[in-house]
Amino acid sequence: MTRILFLFIFISGSTFGVYSQSPFIESYKVNLFFGHRDLQIKNLPEGQNLNFINYMSFLDYEPLGAPYIGLSAHFQLRNGLDVDLKLFSNDDIYPSGGKMSVQYYWNDFLGMSIGMFAYPFLTSDYEEFHTTRDVQFYPLRNIPMQGNFFDMGWKIAPVLKYETGRFFANLRLNFGFSGFLPYADEFGQEMINSTFRRIIRYETDFDMQFFLLPDMRVGMELVNLGNSVLGIQLQTNYLISRRSLNYTRITYNWLYENQVIEEVSNPKQRFNIWNLDFGIFLRVNTTQ
Repeated sequence: MTRILFLFIFISGSTFGVYSQSPFIESYKVNLFFGHRDLQIKNLPEGQNLNFINYMSFLDYEPLGAPYIGLSAHFQLRNGLDVDLKLFSNDDIYPSGGKMSVQYYWNDFLGMSIGMFAYPFLTSDYEEFHTTRDVQFYPLRNIPMQGNFFDMGWKIAPVLKYETGRFFANLRLNFGFSGFLPYADEFGQEMINSTFRRIIRYETDFDMQFFLLPDMRVGMELVNLGNSVLGIQLQTNYLISRRSLNYTRITYNWLYENQVIEEVSNPKQRFNIWNLDFGIFLRVNTTQ
């Protein structure tokens, strides 16, 4: 947490030094936040094929879901454009994902947003699929299998904003397409009472799938500091989608020359995500 606070102060000071005389930026805001992410998956019954999405859970964090901390920045430009940047980490300090977007406003209330994001999902213990199903084999390694699946997507949204006095609000109805970046892992087995071995390798596909993402943020300015303002901000969004994770399964029997290649398509299942974060921001007006 100390590193995040230092980074917050450093970015605020550096940004002020660079942009205080900028002819393009009216104001910028840096926000330090703490949040909660709840992944809501409808697990499907295990069949003949491994379903990685069934193993994307945040059970280790119950009842808080998955906590995260991070930094965001907002730049209000002089040509009617806004730029949002956001970086966050899970339960460590180092950034693990983020998002960015650009907004254009036709008037004081209505605009359009376009952006992209990348979120990591820790998937663990999926070796249980094989240890439960393949009872005639034992694993060559007795350690949990896990990896990060990165969901990358592009979004567009109509935007409504409202500002009065010290209070502000922003509502976006994002929609778009996202997909898990390719991922590979393998699982080794040896047959009980035999020297026969095999390696089962998984190579996932990058399939774009549709989502909805309503997003709302509200805030209030608290303290004036010359040409700067200190305030608080609350942001929440809810991703609605049905996802599947397809892959190529390659089974090497005994020797790598003896291989069986299968294309596996898993059924779609509910894949919803609720995010809620609270932050303290510093907004600096660059106009003199």
